[in-house]
Amino acid sequence: MTLYNSATVDIEINDHIVNRAKELVKFDIKPFDALHIASAESGKANIFLTVDKKLINSSKRVKTNIRIANPAIWIMEALYND
Repeated sequence: MTLYNSATVDIEINDHIVNRAKELVKFDIKPFDALHIASAESGKANIFLTVDKKLINSSKRVKTNIRIANPAIWIMEALYND
């Protein structure tokens, strides 16, 4: 709950997000994952972190406005790629 309480942006699902999620589902992305990605894009997130390897691989087939990455890899890059 601590991370949730520190959130500064609330994203409400709207037609734009639902339509974007429908586009993402066409690339073998599960519906709830697609909604999460579409919501993150709508909220102008810089990155979407997931340990779901299939989701990461599927997302490479579609153009997104955010980077989708494994948190372990992302943190290593953030720490060592100044």
